[in-house]
Amino acid sequence: MKSTIKKLLGAAITAASLLVASNAADDGLVLEPADLPSAERDALQDAIAQAKADDPEAFEMLHNIKGHLPETYKKFRNPIPLVGREIRAIGPRAVMPVIEALAFDMWDVPGATEAELNALKYGMLDALGRWRSHDSAAVLQTAFAIDNNPVVLQASANSLGKLCDDGSLSILETALGNSERRLAALSGLGHCRRPAAASLLTDALDHASNNQERQVIGKALGYVGSSWAWEAMARNENDAKAAASVRKLGLEVRRMASAALVRSFVNSKGATRAAAPVGLT
Repeated sequence: MKSTIKKLLGAAITAASLLVASNAADDGLVLEPADLPSAERDALQDAIAQAKADDPEAFEMLHNIKGHLPETYKKFRNPIPLVGREIRAIGPRAVMPVIEALAFDMWDVPGATEAELNALKYGMLDALGRWRSHDSAAVLQTAFAIDNNPVVLQASANSLGKLCDDGSLSILETALGNSERRLAALSGLGHCRRPAAASLLTDALDHASNNQERQVIGKALGYVGSSWAWEAMARNENDAKAAASVRKLGLEVRRMASAALVRSFVNSKGATRAAAPVGLT
């Protein structure tokens, strides 16, 4: 409880205090071990220990990423810290190293700025979603539930949507009633290609009260109804019957999404109308 309160109060810390000399041992970059449910925490600690024994190189590779270091990113054409591509290049073997860094024990990052730490947070959380690692569900769900950093909210919500299991979908649905998490949850639902997610988004669009929300939902419906993504899912199935089932489900979701976007376009004017084509295109 104390660790949760500490994180919620963190939003009031001044900008100067966001310059971090290093991370304390046994604290993750986003969470502390005590933030996780005990059963999931114990299971992850065992899995991390096993991964270290089986593939210590993966942990070393993660520690050696450089995109958050000024001497690296200031040479970029757009000189901002970015680590996502480096982390994803390691591949799913980095799931446990990433989980350890996020929730258990982050290596020292002396003098890191808020932007540099946020690059690390976003890159790691995003990678877990792209790898669709269900081992990461507890970390992603907890990060989304208790951290108020917009970067963490967005990355964890999108990754929960990519996991798209019942627990993650429930977390996103519940967050629709939370003003601080609603936009991130709507974005996350766009990555969950299930009729239930599409239904939540279409209902949200029908009742949206402002253009910012309509634009987020429009983009999310574009993702959830992406013909390319549904076809890719179908091609990943092992037999023709399963592939046909995926394509049928995709058509159902696309009909739901397109109908809602058309309703939004027809029933609105000006800037509000302009938000609808985001998803239709």
